[in-house]
Amino acid sequence: MHLHTAKKVDKLLSKHLPRGYAKKVADSLEKEGKQITASTVRQVKTLFLSDLQTLNTLIELAIKTKADAEAQKKKLKELTS
Repeated sequence: MHLHTAKKVDKLLSKHLPRGYAKKVADSLEKEGKQITASTVRQVKTLFLSDLQTLNTLIELAIKTKADAEAQKKKLKELTS
């Protein structure tokens, strides 16, 4: 992974992963047939371990959480204006 891409991914994950993300990701991957612990998910998030499937699932969750937050912010702005 390129350094600038790694920085963008780190910023996205740090800012937009919800509380309890490790269990959510582990459960999601278990549904896909991959056994993984929450501890391993956290190690992938910090880039201590390399696992593309887990990293992609983390990124997908962060993007979804970010989109949900932006939609809620927009809705709140519409209601208050």
